[in-house]
Amino acid sequence: MTDSLLWKINRDNFPPSFLFGTIHIYDSTVFRIPEMIYRLIDSVDIYLPESDTRRVPYGEIRNRMIVTDPDYSLKNFFDDKSYAEILSLSETETDILDKYKPFFVSSLMMTDENMPDDSVDFELLNYASSVGKTVCELESFEEQMNAIDNIPYREQAEIIERSML
Repeated sequence: MTDSLLWKINRDNFPPSFLFGTIHIYDSTVFRIPEMIYRLIDSVDIYLPESDTRRVPYGEIRNRMIVTDPDYSLKNFFDDKSYAEILSLSETETDILDKYKPFFVSSLMMTDENMPDDSVDFELLNYASSVGKTVCELESFEEQMNAIDNIPYREQAEIIERSML
């Protein structure tokens, strides 16, 4: 099952674990969470998402997505055509978009008014919590942000450029 999003992990003397590959956006017209995933969450004691952003105020999340250096401009990392396409796809005002770290621009480019506010990750996290599962996290929000901040902006921009091809 190398093309599967769901993996069962068996280890002697331990109950089975499950690994489900999720995405940070959620377009329910393209992808629906299979009912089986909810049943698997029902069957486990601990739900372990990548991180639990419910613990982080939205303002802090937004603050980590932008660059406060007055000399920084997202536009400096893209040619005019690519920047115009990013601006169009993100439907974000130029002065706001221009302060975003390149890493976070891709999620802005993939949203539209028909998409729900929650990601697959967040929907499953909320479900696990609502049915009383113990929720832990693989890494903290701070650890994630530090990892992203260790990727130079130029490299982040190149990832966006490749995804636009």
